[in-house]
This record gives sequence, structure tokens and C-alpha cells, in this order.
Amino acid sequence: MALLEESYSEFTLIQNIYATLSDDLKNYYEEINETICQCTNELNEIFITNIDSIQWTTDDVLKEQYNELTKLSAQIK
Repeated sequence: MALLEESYSEFTLIQNIYATLSDDLKNYYEEINETICQCTNELNEIFITNIDSIQWTTDDVLKEQYNELTKLSAQIK
């Protein structure tokens, strides 16, 4: 009977350890997932900012080229 009680006690201890590890793993997963979401949001913001910057630069270059072509066209006439 003592052996059975000792085995049950060890089994209960193992169950508790497993439950604690499961909770820890769940918490780690949630933390990692939250970090990934934050990084993704930051990368999206950086990407959008860069796209906006590229768009403005492209617009400026096109306006400058248009102005140069207009000047050349006026000189040719």
C-alpha cells in the first residue's frame, strides 16, 4: 500500500509539473505571438513610410523632368 501511495504521490507531482510547464509554454507562446505582432506592425509602418517617401520622391523627379522638358520645348519653339 505504501508503494501505491508513493507512486500516486509521484504521479500527482508529475501532473503538477506538466500543468506548470503547459502554462509556461502557453505564456511564452502568447508573449512571442505578441512580439511578432508588434514587429509586424512596426515593419508595416516603416514600409508604408518608405512607400510614401518613394512616391513623393518620384513625384518630385517627374515634376522636375516635366519642367525641364517644358523649358526645352519653349526654347525649341
